[in-house]
Amino acid sequence: MVYTIGEMAKRLGIAPSTLRYYDQEGLLPFVERSSNGNRIFKDADYEWLQIIECLKKPGCS
Repeated sequence: MVYTIGEMAKRLGIAPSTLRYYDQEGLLPFVERSSNGNRIFKDADYEWLQIIECLKKPGCS
């Protein structure tokens, strides 16, 4: 299944701007883009993003 940035942010409980920031910082090299430039997230991306969120909790940058 594929998700928009808003749908993925909602699944993770974070703001879409957080995902944009992660992408700008190079943490999401796997995220594909649609023909019009929108980010496309997949189920496997969700698992990776959960890891990033877990690492943030103890203070990892």
